[in-house]
Amino acid sequence: MPVCSIVIYLVKDGNAVIPPYVQELPDGTVNHTFMYRYCKLWELPSKLLLQNGMEGMLPLLPLTQDGTKRETIDLMIAELQRINENELNSLGYSIASLVFQKASDRQWLRERMKPMLGRIEDSWIFEEVKERAIAKGLAKGLEQGLEQGRELGLEQGRELGRLEALQDLLMHFLRLRFSPLSAWAEPKIAAVTQPETLQTCADALFGVQTLEEAQQVLLELDKKPTSDRA
Repeated sequence: MPVCSIVIYLVKDGNAVIPPYVQELPDGTVNHTFMYRYCKLWELPSKLLLQNGMEGMLPLLPLTQDGTKRETIDLMIAELQRINENELNSLGYSIASLVFQKASDRQWLRERMKPMLGRIEDSWIFEEVKERAIAKGLAKGLEQGLEQGRELGLEQGRELGRLEALQDLLMHFLRLRFSPLSAWAEPKIAAVTQPETLQTCADALFGVQTLEEAQQVLLELDKKPTSDRA
């Protein structure tokens, strides 16, 4: 049985291949020639797709010559409601949403398609789009969560490193200058969880001269809020 091949170009992008399609070998010899008919939707009047027997082409009406007119979309919606095919409803809405870019046109399209939304949501196309959107949202959320976790972990690591460095510094200073206090002060210093608290203590200790003054500074650690102590 003879076959007639037809290529439908949906949008004007400058890459329409005019028949015949020819494949050549590296030496220039023609290896294959493919003949076909073609049409450019943006050059066709919408009435051609509104003919009887062309119901499957209804979702393409927004891509025709006068497809950006609201009257054309009204005709498409009326015909889609008449034949009541969920998949065609979804395709028609999707393609029309690509054509209508202005905010006012989009709002008008939403209002016009409202009576058909229930049918659209029952289509397998809508289910597939919804699943992809959910998967994309989950992937994005996971990526953001991992990034936040990495940032939080890095920041916590820096804080912990600074805390341990200050604890070591204070203990080393006490052993050198006020060794009788080192064993007594060690658990107090180890209990502090905020680097700022230890930094304040170190600044004060570096300025004292006597054992009693050093002890008084270290006693201030006991007065910090419980959140600063383990």
